[in-house]
Amino acid sequence: MDEITLRLVTAEAGLNARYVYEEFGGLDGFIRAGYETAVGQFRDHIDGALGADVDETADDVAVIVSAICTFVERQQHKARLIVVDSLKVPALSDRRKQAIDHFTGAFARRLGAQRAYAHIPRDQLALTARFLVGATGEVIVGTIDHSVPGTPTTHVPALTALFTGALSQRSSTAPTD
Repeated sequence: MDEITLRLVTAEAGLNARYVYEEFGGLDGFIRAGYETAVGQFRDHIDGALGADVDETADDVAVIVSAICTFVERQQHKARLIVVDSLKVPALSDRRKQAIDHFTGAFARRLGAQRAYAHIPRDQLALTARFLVGATGEVIVGTIDHSVPGTPTTHVPALTALFTGALSQRSSTAPTD
C-alpha cells in the first residue's frame, strides 16, 4: 500500500481528485472512510447474528466465530481492509486499535452475560475475548493469503473448540465464592 496515491485511486475509481479532497480531505480521509464503512458493516453482521437479546443458556462463542468467518468469506475485500491492510496504513493504526478494543469489549460483555461464563472474572473474560479476536484474525489472514488451507468457515469448529476450551479452563481456575 506504500505506492498508493490519490491520483491512482481516483483514476481507478473514475473520480475527480478534487471531489476526494473536498469530501475526505485527501487520501488518508478517503481510506479512513472506507475502513469505517467496512467496520460498521462487520459490526452489523455480528450484531445481526447474535441478536439483541442475550440468551443466558446459549453459548455465543460459536455464533461469534461463525459470524466473523462468514463475513470474511462473503466480503473478502472488506475483511482484508479491516484485518490486513489496516496494519499497513498509518492513517488507520489508531482506529484499528480502537476497533479491536470495541469488539473485544463487546464479546467479553456478551459472554459474561451467559450463565456458563458469568462466574469468570471480567479480566479473564476480556483476555479470552482478545484471544478470540486475535486468533480468528490470524486464521482469516492465513486463509486470505492461502498460508492456511481452507476457507474461514471451515475453521469455525476448531476455533470454537479452542475458545470454549480456554473459557472452560478459565472456569476451572476461577476463584469460587
